[in-house]
Amino acid sequence: MKKRMRIRIPLRYKLLAIIVIVLVSSGSFAAYHFYDMLKHEREEIQKANLRLSKEVADDIDEMISRSFSVLLALSRHPSVAAKDSQECDRLLSELLPAYPEYRNILVAGMDGKNYCTAIDPAGSRKLNFTDLQWFRQGSAGKHYVGDLHIS
Repeated sequence: MKKRMRIRIPLRYKLLAIIVIVLVSSGSFAAYHFYDMLKHEREEIQKANLRLSKEVADDIDEMISRSFSVLLALSRHPSVAAKDSQECDRLLSELLPAYPEYRNILVAGMDGKNYCTAIDPAGSRKLNFTDLQWFRQGSAGKHYVGDLHIS
């Protein structure tokens, strides 16, 4: 019969193997926990962003609603209805500081020409808005909210 040969592994290699197994399993657990924590944090951030975007959208909707109310009241003011540019300019320039989110308030006739503005009446009288979407929609009696108008 053959005699079996036993391989003797030194104690330091056995200890090293145990340490490697413990470190690998601990590292694996730590990595799993870390990525799980990141996933949870990402979900929380997405929920917070959704809440914030809903609040911002509600604020913008409220501002737009108030804007339409103010503009409707202004359209019925005697100086606006009479197209009295000088009186209308004075009225709008006094009203503009009460609305810091507005850069200007202006009134255009059905011909597209600006006859009333809160700022720079001389420069804005040359403008014609007939080619702009917001003017076409507004002159058709529809509410329109679009991009910021720069002129």
